[in-house]
Amino acid sequence: MDSDNTISGSKQYSRREILAGLASIPVIGVIGYGLFQHINDRNKKLAPLLDDISSILPKGISPVVEGETIRLGIVGTGSRGKYLMKALGFLHPSRLDQYIESAKKVTSGLNTLMTFTLRKI
Repeated sequence: MDSDNTISGSKQYSRREILAGLASIPVIGVIGYGLFQHINDRNKKLAPLLDDISSILPKGISPVVEGETIRLGIVGTGSRGKYLMKALGFLHPSRLDQYIESAKKVTSGLNTLMTFTLRKI
């Protein structure tokens, strides 16, 4: 049988295999249509959820505050406490100085890049 299906190295498909392949095309179409309908229905249900939400960005606290510095200490934060406190904005003064220095380096590098780019244009 194997020799009947191969002629000069290429495989000949029988009528049965061709009909089986062609019969699967409508099934794939029905599955694709169902998936398309499901996605549309889901988008219609989720779209009104975001209509009532408005984006309000807080202005924040002004960076210049008059008065004495308030020193705050939190006891018992554990090993993850340092990272949690950092996420809340509570930094050790030495760490704050490191961040300021690295920001200056990035800013100076950005200024150099911008002047180089503007000269090229």
